[in-house]
Amino acid sequence: MKQKHKTICVIADDDPFVLKQLEQAFINSAYFDLIKVFMDLKSALQFIKKSSVDLFIADIEFPHEELSYNILSRIPYTPVVLISAHGNHFLWGHDTIRRSRNVIGTAPKPITEDIVQEILSLYQSIKQQGLDKSAIKNNAFNTTILLQRENSPRQIEIRYSQIAMITSSRTPRGLAFYLNDAKKPYYLFAGQLQTCFNELNQQCPGLFYLIPHVGIVNLWNMTLKGNFMEATRSNIEHRLAVPRTLQCSLKNIKQEWST
Repeated sequence: MKQKHKTICVIADDDPFVLKQLEQAFINSAYFDLIKVFMDLKSALQFIKKSSVDLFIADIEFPHEELSYNILSRIPYTPVVLISAHGNHFLWGHDTIRRSRNVIGTAPKPITEDIVQEILSLYQSIKQQGLDKSAIKNNAFNTTILLQRENSPRQIEIRYSQIAMITSSRTPRGLAFYLNDAKKPYYLFAGQLQTCFNELNQQCPGLFYLIPHVGIVNLWNMTLKGNFMEATRSNIEHRLAVPRTLQCSLKNIKQEWST
């Protein structure tokens, strides 16, 4: 009989109170068979490299200004949640954290019951969807683009995760962004489909699909129904026609994002 995989959570923090608090919370959750705690990064990394770890929770800053997000490339297949009492760390390390595809989320201190539940929800997500998809979706939550309303000079930050679809616009000229939570589109003036898709795909590879000369769809928020991609994570009706030549391949790709 094949031996069942033992689920392991590793927690690293130089604050013994936080370490004990998290350890007890995760023991009580019964999500993991084994909880390993470390007060330094080196020991935690050594353990992770020798074991199949399901989740790594790490403080961002350790003594001697050691920053955990700088070493995550050494454990690229281990899902990571970064925690910190100082929000500035998330800003200072934003680019590095964003490039670390195994970072599935961040959480503030002090640790509360709600924070624990958020971390466990992230863990459930990667169990159901796989690390790559969860990390890409997390990037979509944390990456923004500046858009405008028609006839308004004000720019507004829009998360990638809010985007349902994008089409070319003649009046006003540019790109029209249709969001899950907005009936009227936002605009990227003078934008082009291919250039926009390249930027979206760089930050969230595979999440967006370019239908040449037609538009861009977010595969997490849209699904193929007949000859159209339609919004499924929104009460607002957004539809984009799909050429017959692309429908079969798009259906197969969409299934990967259906969870």
